[in-house]
Amino acid sequence: MILKSLSVFAVCAAFGAAAASPLSAQKPNASVQGRSATPPSTQPGKAPAARPSPWWQDEKSKKDLGLSVQQVKQIDDIWNSAKDEWGSDREIYERERKELDRMIAESKVAPWVVRGQIDKTETARSTMNKLFLMTLYRMHQLLTPEQRVKLQDMADKGRSGGRGADRRDPKPAY
Repeated sequence: MILKSLSVFAVCAAFGAAAASPLSAQKPNASVQGRSATPPSTQPGKAPAARPSPWWQDEKSKKDLGLSVQQVKQIDDIWNSAKDEWGSDREIYERERKELDRMIAESKVAPWVVRGQIDKTETARSTMNKLFLMTLYRMHQLLTPEQRVKLQDMADKGRSGGRGADRRDPKPAY
């Protein structure tokens, strides 16, 4: 249950991370029921679309969860303190991944060399994931048990398009 709650929290924070990511602003919107697939920021006569706030800064989420000003500040401080470290971890991972891709594409080195590069790449990925999950855990600790339940409900609704429980983790009907 704790692991599932932490996983749900991870999804919510990932949405916050995606909102803070420069790439999220570059992805075009898919066409929905006849709407233009052109992102609002590139439609003629429209101002660039603002990035959505992370869940702990979103006014509706703050209200729904009952977050105090102090909780929001502490969560934001935790998130911001980890961002620099994520950046350097991400650079290391990307460098190791590019080297692995090069080795595989060229196919000129011994298998044990590739295996060593796989280890370096996966270690870098693991380091990033550990930092991310520990950051989520620290953020989660600042919430009350009631807030954690509400956050999990919000995440469940978000993953299923707002229609209830998470489809990837169906509950038995009996």
